Amino acid sequence: MTDDLAKQLAIRPVGDDEYVSEHLPIRMGNTAAIAYGGTSVGIALNAAGRSVPDTHKLYSALGHFLGPATLDQHMHCKVFRIRDTKSFATRRIEVSQEQKGKHRVVLHVVADFHVIEGGMFDYSAGPVGRYSGFETSPTFTSSAEALLSGGKITQIDMETTANMFAANTRFFENRVPPESVTAQNFSGVAKGVKTSQDHLDLTAKTSGDWYRLKSPSPESNDQLACLGFLMDGGLSFLPLAHQNLSLNDVGACSSLDFALRVHQPHIDLRDWHLRERSTSAGGHGGSFSEGRLWDRHGRLIASASQQSILRGRLESL
Repeated sequence: MTDDLAKQLAIRPVGDDEYVSEHLPIRMGNTAAIAYGGTSVGIALNAAGRSVPDTHKLYSALGHFLGPATLDQHMHCKVFRIRDTKSFATRRIEVSQEQKGKHRVVLHVVADFHVIEGGMFDYSAGPVGRYSGFETSPTFTSSAEALLSGGKITQIDMETTANMFAANTRFFENRVPPESVTAQNFSGVAKGVKTSQDHLDLTAKTSGDWYRLKSPSPESNDQLACLGFLMDGGLSFLPLAHQNLSLNDVGACSSLDFALRVHQPHIDLRDWHLRERSTSAGGHGGSFSEGRLWDRHGRLIASASQQSILRGRLESL
């Protein structure tokens, strides 16, 4: 086990455009004993990036989770070279794992890269909400302790949630702006809390978090892998958290797909970045939520969206 996310997502070649993960996958943000999807995404992007020249940078990665990954087997990546031109490169990546004596594909990704060019325009939208800066926002732990001392959550609530999302604080420095819904209700665990956004429709509520990567690696592929890991987080259960519900209140909650768009060719998560999340649609056993990431200068770095399965408990159906 390592506390360096770039090392956690490291891969080694085992054949032509074939790789295996250096470390076992980790668990985060799920009550089931399965691997966090961001681990698979990060490893897939790492493998794809190794097959393109340094002049080309990722702008789009579209993927589908085909099944849960276990925590006791390494990930295998196979990269298929679909397109190589002067301006573009397209890769298809299959992430598989040995399960029950055979390799099962758990994630399928199509990643597109574009050569760095000068642009006619340079603009980006800002966050929907207004958030305190990282300098004045508390850490996750400090925010949780304040809720505990105020009687909003129990010691068990704090410890259980901290363990479920331990990878966040293990790999990133974090700050939790008090304006976020998830800061005020502890991601839905503090059920009796009234938030400052209760008057808003569910689709208008937002939560923001500040992140800074602890890994010292400046390598482009490492940064890309860490970006994929970060942007997968917290989208599937966001509709719950924004309604004062938690993962314990549902029968199933898991990501089905993802669409990651990268808007800047150079990424450095070792500096502070603000991530904002919101949900746009839900029904028929599913939900659609989005996250966007800005650097400290207000430039939109990346955006991610997901369709997720979201089912009630059997006794409530």
